[in-house]
Amino acid sequence: MSGWVRALRVPSTRKRLLVTLGAVLMFRLGQNLPLPGVDGPVGPGGLLDLVTGGGLRAPAVLALGVVPLYAARVLTSVLTVLVPRMRALKAYEDREGGSAVGRFTRYLTVGLGALGGVAVVVAADAGRLFPDGVAAVACMTAGTALTLRLAEWIGDRGLGAGMSLLFLTQVAAVLPGQAYAAGGVPALAVVPAVALVVVLAVVTARQAKRNVPVQRAKRMMGRWPHPTDTVHIPIRFDQAGYNPMVWASLAVFVPAWVWDLGGPWYLAAAFVAVVLGMYLCALRVLDPEKVAGDLRRQGGFVPGIEPGRPTAAYLGHVRARMAWWNGLYSGVIVLLPMVALAVLGIGARDPLNAPGILVAAGLSMIVSRDVAQQVESSFLEERYAAFLR
Repeated sequence: MSGWVRALRVPSTRKRLLVTLGAVLMFRLGQNLPLPGVDGPVGPGGLLDLVTGGGLRAPAVLALGVVPLYAARVLTSVLTVLVPRMRALKAYEDREGGSAVGRFTRYLTVGLGALGGVAVVVAADAGRLFPDGVAAVACMTAGTALTLRLAEWIGDRGLGAGMSLLFLTQVAAVLPGQAYAAGGVPALAVVPAVALVVVLAVVTARQAKRNVPVQRAKRMMGRWPHPTDTVHIPIRFDQAGYNPMVWASLAVFVPAWVWDLGGPWYLAAAFVAVVLGMYLCALRVLDPEKVAGDLRRQGGFVPGIEPGRPTAAYLGHVRARMAWWNGLYSGVIVLLPMVALAVLGIGARDPLNAPGILVAAGLSMIVSRDVAQQVESSFLEERYAAFLR
């Protein structure tokens, strides 16, 4: 009997892995389960197939994928900024705890799933809304609720962030087929190589930073002088992060897809959009005036720079210079998949596109980082479980 008990004591890391695999399997099964009452593909495909996991190609119960989840999170963030009551509630929950904003996000997710189901039914067959259309909308609403529960399940009991992992799952299920349909076997070899180069370039940029030295004035602690110490203000090279790069490339890709544009002008427009987008987003990360004011109140100063406005001007100059270089660096990164697709003869109207490759690379970085951190913390909990008890 003791042997059976020992066999059932699965380590927590293994349990988390089994929960994650089960949730992913259920998610993909729902994205291939036919939606009753709706026939034929919905939408133009391409990037839409990528963000929905191919669920709209032959409408499925989980046809919307994780789109309602991300849309609800974005809308909640916008409402928190614009609506005073939501802003006060969010501040109260951050300070005292609570779950009202989380419940609102869940309800909004299910509501967006219902609206998406109505849009799918109308786009598929506007003449038959009852009873088949009502059943289809109900199934897609329930599918959105199931996707939300699976994401929360992974976050609570699995490995990694639920939404990011499910998003990567549907991207990985669609991207190889798009690559083969657009460029055949050469595309299957080029796309992973380009995505790997993008990941390496972004990780290298995230590790780079400029340390601005700061010295503190000599202080008296009782009757004894406290010696000066030197600290640093780290200004990261990748100040804006990865998302502005994807959104800027997507803003150029959509008009190119609508009017079937390409060539050098398309590459130049994408490069300029990414450079400007990364630069403008980086300017919102660090506030030189606030940092200079905090240094002055704490008795710190940058060697060779006067405290106050000269320090703020110096920090602003360093921030702007690093933002420009990061913008140029990010523009080159975005050009890599675009040039690779152009060499393969893949245009804007083909299923495979540069924003899709950037999304896949970004999701791979996010998921791998979250899973690695969670596995490491789980191993530490297992190692010190006896002491914690």
